[in-house]
Amino acid sequence: MSAVIRQGRFLLLVVGFSLAAAPLTAAVEPPAGPLTFSATVRDVDGSKFGRLPVTIDRAPSTCRVAPGSDRGNERVVTTATDGSGVFLTTVAAPSVVRVRIGGAIPRIAYVPVPRSLDAGELYLGPAPPSAAPPPSTTAGREATLTVRDAVSGAPIPGALVWEVGSPSCWDRTGPAGMVTVHGARVRWAIAAPGFADTQVEVTGTTLAVELRRAPVTLRGKVHGADGAGLSHALIEIDPPKRAVRSDPDGSFELRDLPSSFPFELRASAPGLGAIVRRVVDAAAALRLDLVPPREVAGVVRDHDGKPIAAAQATLLAAGQSFEAFSGDDGTFVIPGVPAGSYDLRVDAKGFATGYLRVAVPAGRGTFDLPVTSLALAIELQGHVEDRQGHPVADVEVFVRRVGQRLDRGGLPPGEPAARSEADGSFVLAKLDGGASAKLLLWHRGYRPLEVQLKPDERERTFVLETASSLTLRVRRPDGSAAAGVSVRGMRPAFAGSSDFPRTNDEGELTFDGLDASSHRVAIDGGDGTYWEGVVKVPPPPSETTVEVLLRQPHVLAGTVADSDGTPIAGAKVEAPGSGEAIDTTNAAGEFNLDGLLDFPALVEVTHPRYAPAHLQVSLAEADAGSLRIVLDDRSTLVRGRVEGEEVAGLRLRWVHESSHRALTVTTQTDGSFEVGRLDPGRYLLALDDSTLVIEPARSVVVVEATAPEQYVVVPLVKSRP
Repeated sequence: MSAVIRQGRFLLLVVGFSLAAAPLTAAVEPPAGPLTFSATVRDVDGSKFGRLPVTIDRAPSTCRVAPGSDRGNERVVTTATDGSGVFLTTVAAPSVVRVRIGGAIPRIAYVPVPRSLDAGELYLGPAPPSAAPPPSTTAGREATLTVRDAVSGAPIPGALVWEVGSPSCWDRTGPAGMVTVHGARVRWAIAAPGFADTQVEVTGTTLAVELRRAPVTLRGKVHGADGAGLSHALIEIDPPKRAVRSDPDGSFELRDLPSSFPFELRASAPGLGAIVRRVVDAAAALRLDLVPPREVAGVVRDHDGKPIAAAQATLLAAGQSFEAFSGDDGTFVIPGVPAGSYDLRVDAKGFATGYLRVAVPAGRGTFDLPVTSLALAIELQGHVEDRQGHPVADVEVFVRRVGQRLDRGGLPPGEPAARSEADGSFVLAKLDGGASAKLLLWHRGYRPLEVQLKPDERERTFVLETASSLTLRVRRPDGSAAAGVSVRGMRPAFAGSSDFPRTNDEGELTFDGLDASSHRVAIDGGDGTYWEGVVKVPPPPSETTVEVLLRQPHVLAGTVADSDGTPIAGAKVEAPGSGEAIDTTNAAGEFNLDGLLDFPALVEVTHPRYAPAHLQVSLAEADAGSLRIVLDDRSTLVRGRVEGEEVAGLRLRWVHESSHRALTVTTQTDGSFEVGRLDPGRYLLALDDSTLVIEPARSVVVVEATAPEQYVVVPLVKSRP
């Protein structure tokens, strides 16, 4: 979706975008080929402009253009809207385009197009005879912006730069990532394909702008009622505001998204209604099924079976609601409901609010809900105080339904049902008098309280315990706030939330109601950056703030070999204290340790046959590519002979006492044998398939780690019949 700003008699379409960076060595290559651009065109009264000619061209700038600017060539495209007011065209390069609708009264809008996009609902107002764009507010001295990749420092050519609030004043960066703008204390928006957008205020003559790679792409496919791919469906998310149209086969991609999950995604198509999906990650392709909406009918009664008139029935799902009121006979009909899962909420005066989880199947005709029975409401008089008996004001009181899903902070979604006054009192109306309710009480600085009320309980005092709070202030490597990153390792206020909590727009996340404790916290920046560590919470009452700087993890690759250069397979390589940084060498002796953050890093290498190695690895050594680690062989070459009446061709078995590894050697004609190199330890000896046995006192051999070679004599005796 897009935000529309009215200015005079014009309509300026301001489309929201997002930006972020990956390591590059040269200038960032601008996208090859044209950009797709579409919109649903409406009049200011909301009516669609169906089957009208549309002209799209590069908007002339209302601000002075500096020499050497990169505007590209003027390109006029003529197309037309379909019966639903939708048009689809291409734009040669990132630019601000002018959209004009023909007819008796021409209409006009200015749209920044930094990447392929669907502008969603595009409202056009009447244009004056000259069709001149709105005036720019820029004035005064020039300033040079240099736009670069935040990680590699490479210049970004072709980035779109426009004045916030007046997109008709715009330009593009040149091959060196530079552009000259005009005006003091003017905010400029900067966007480029593959990057998260940003805004800057120009106060001097030069300004360096760093863009970060946008790490997330949502992919999926829209299906119609027959299961086939649905072309030209509108897919939108908000926030951030993005929209695309599905391809002829129904597939779609939403690119350049920040990692601030979850997203609310909406898909719609004429005649098929809309669905809303809550997207928590981009791991798998989405399947969106659009089917014709249907009527949902129900009836509301009291516990005696009498109909309840004027009850409000509301179907609630993520980002959408449908409602109707019951008639004198207690029945209600909710039209236009897409298939999906909903919470049905029924409110009626004098009755407790009723809730029901319902699934509306795809199909045609009316879908009938079960009868909703409402109980008479009771009122709870509550009072909140601390351990000393002092009243606690501004305590949020939530009523939690059975099976209700909690939000990321561990609280029920929506506003609290009540809030305590200065004297600690609160009133909860419309509770079900015949059933027990669960209350959640929350206030910063106190431990969260979850209480099960008794049926028909009308008065209660609640006592809160003081607690500590912890605020994580998360920054990216460039010092900017890390908004929308997930934090693992900290519990929410109440159990029952399935999402990891995320930082706010300032990169902060506060956990309340904590006791003295330690937590191992992991934070994923969503762009390859990471942080992991232990945070400590002091005894209550306390407020602690921890500064967290996300860093780019490094990979340590290398090989493990013996002193002769022979690769060692099966060696364990780990970096203690670095979480899951552990690997085992392959047949070529190779290993990879991922996710190293702290340098110099302590690396340990162990193998039963070799002496362990402990070394410190610098960041320069890690980035150099391949580290070679040599282990000292501590195995022993074991030879010997058996003595007895029969010594040739005997199968002598050696079993390591602790690892239970076994090997078998065959004696020569003179009774000699060579076992080879053995790891240090105790070995149990036995003969296979022989009438002879090893003398019991000599059936255990200790292989010493200090001796390079060891000779063993194994006496044999006749086994007893």
